[in-house]
Amino acid sequence: MELLSAFGIGVLCALSSSAPIGPVSLGVVQATITKGRPGGIAVAMGGVLADVVYALVAWFISDLIVGDEDPVVFKWLNYLSILVVLFLGYKMIKSRNEDHSARPLRAHNKVFHGFVLGVSNPGLLVYWLGAIAFAQAGGWLGHSSLELVMFITGVVGGILGALTLLIVAASVFAKRVSERLVSNITLFLGIAFLGFGAFLIGRVLVLYVF
Repeated sequence: MELLSAFGIGVLCALSSSAPIGPVSLGVVQATITKGRPGGIAVAMGGVLADVVYALVAWFISDLIVGDEDPVVFKWLNYLSILVVLFLGYKMIKSRNEDHSARPLRAHNKVFHGFVLGVSNPGLLVYWLGAIAFAQAGGWLGHSSLELVMFITGVVGGILGALTLLIVAASVFAKRVSERLVSNITLFLGIAFLGFGAFLIGRVLVLYVF
């Protein structure tokens, strides 16, 4: 029963983390539109890997940072994510008029791209720390290795399920768009990433400067 509970908690937490539109969701949409479903799936796999890494880190460090209101790891994650997000936004805007469909699909590059998009959002680590602490405090999630395996399995299944629905929707939409619209979508996504970077800069200033 404990293993089933750990799996269920993993699925619920994954679906909850996938609900807000974030860097991975935007990247999946762009890749699906420009490269088809294989491109979207590759980016999604990278995003799933990033979530799993953050969930594992949260699992193992949750006891170490209890009571620390401002862990140093959060500060450096914020600094790093600002650079990554601003670079990705600039790159999208710069390449908006390129013919992405003419390039061969390199799945490993797209997987890495999805992973970078995922880890560029430090809020995921905060989310997983809170979710795991809440589930353990409520008695729904234990500390055993088997429960960890089932929890991570649920995380993978939940995120893949949510992103698969997004890929299907984006692939249906992609059949009806022109090259000009694809360029505009890429421009919009680039601006969205720059906006997210500006938000992170503002948060860093509020947390660590003022």
